[in-house]
Amino acid sequence: MQNAQAADLVVLGKRGRASGDWSEEAGPTTEVLIQDSLRPVMVVPQSPQTQGPVLLAFDGSRGVQRLLVPGVQLAAALGLPLRVLTVRDDANQGEALQETVKGYLRPFDLNVEYRVLDGEKNAANVILNESQRCNAGMVMMGAFSQNPIKEFFFGSVTRSVLAQSKAPLLMMS
Repeated sequence: MQNAQAADLVVLGKRGRASGDWSEEAGPTTEVLIQDSLRPVMVVPQSPQTQGPVLLAFDGSRGVQRLLVPGVQLAAALGLPLRVLTVRDDANQGEALQETVKGYLRPFDLNVEYRVLDGEKNAANVILNESQRCNAGMVMMGAFSQNPIKEFFFGSVTRSVLAQSKAPLLMMS
C-alpha cells in the first residue's frame, strides 16, 4: 500500500480467493487496494479484452467522481472513444446525473456516447452486459460506495463486476 502512494496509477492482476485454485472473485489484496488507495487502481483479468472503447459506469458516487479526471485523461491520451453509462430506473434522473459528466467532457476532444439504462436492482449485470455490447476495452467505475451492511444483504456491484468483467477495470472508492 505504501508503494501505491508514490504512483499515479496502481495496476495489478486479479487473483482468486481460493487457496491454490483460481477463482473468479478478486482476492483480498485487490479489494483492500481499491478501498484504501489514494490512486486509481486498474485490475486486469486473466486474458483481458483490451480493444474497444472505455465504458464509464457513472453513478455520481464519490469514487467515480474522483476517478473522472485521471480516467478521462487516460482515455484522451490513448485516443479511445468513451461510452458513459448511467443505470437508473428513472431515465430523467439518469440524464440529469449525466449532465455533470457532459459539462466536464465538453473541453476534451473525445468521441462520447451517453446511455441511461434501467436496472438499478441489477446494476452489475447492466454494466457487464453494456461492456460486452460495446466491446469495451476498459471499464471505469467507482467502487464500494454502498454501506457495508447493505452490501452484505443485497450484494456488491463492485464485487460482481470484478468477478465477471473480461475488460480491465479502473476503480476508485
